[in-house]
Amino acid sequence: MKCQLRTATGAIRDHNQDFWLINERGGLAMIADGTGPEGALAAKELLQLSSDLVLENAHVFSAEEAPQKLAEAFADTQKRNGAHLIDSIKGFAALWIHRQQISLVWSGSCRVESAARFCGKIADRIPNIRLVSLPVEPSAAFMLSSEGVALALKNQYFAGLTHDLCREPVGEKLEFFWSELERDYDGDDRTMLLIEIESTDRSLGCPKELELFTDFDRQFSIPLWLPASLGAIFSMTGLWLLRKVYLSLKENSIFAQLKKLAEENLK
Repeated sequence: MKCQLRTATGAIRDHNQDFWLINERGGLAMIADGTGPEGALAAKELLQLSSDLVLENAHVFSAEEAPQKLAEAFADTQKRNGAHLIDSIKGFAALWIHRQQISLVWSGSCRVESAARFCGKIADRIPNIRLVSLPVEPSAAFMLSSEGVALALKNQYFAGLTHDLCREPVGEKLEFFWSELERDYDGDDRTMLLIEIESTDRSLGCPKELELFTDFDRQFSIPLWLPASLGAIFSMTGLWLLRKVYLSLKENSIFAQLKKLAEENLK
């Protein structure tokens, strides 16, 4: 996936409380919108812990489970790691490419935009987190945005620019969008992450091993080269043993007499 980031500190504070995380190898991109004295640190902690939780267990998640598991990673991280990850976070958004599916999750002040229309549903048993799953389509683009950008998208002009940018994510359009946004609004911190899907993303999250059971733990799967190597070793060992047996019998006098009798009978 190809990611383009733009971020700026708003005029109402002296430091940027948004945080973003991109893991291209894992097919994961996230942003979080912090607030209050611990906002920046809380946003960073939320994304780092959530991404670790998702990627460490990715091999056991099917494509159908991925959106729910991504939402659960955010919810569980906030629940287990202190109230500051709830009180100091205004919102978050994430995109995860896994087994030829794109999982989108967002909550609070953050949003996910696309040229395609999609309707997010509330994650099972997790209030306030919305999610959606889409097939991987090369050249599709998605925008993750914090509140400073999301507020502007309520304006029809910026909504149109966003749709056009997601339909054709070229640098000139991104720069124009960002300059227009800065001219129109300079309040809260604003961060946008534009993600373009590439053809190579189809392989992200797909197992490179022969899985004995679908979506089972990695300890119950074997590398593809292992059975081939074992087969070759057993074959060579078997041929070597047969040769040893033949040579030992050939030197035996009884074997020689039986061979001679067999040849005489054939005549």
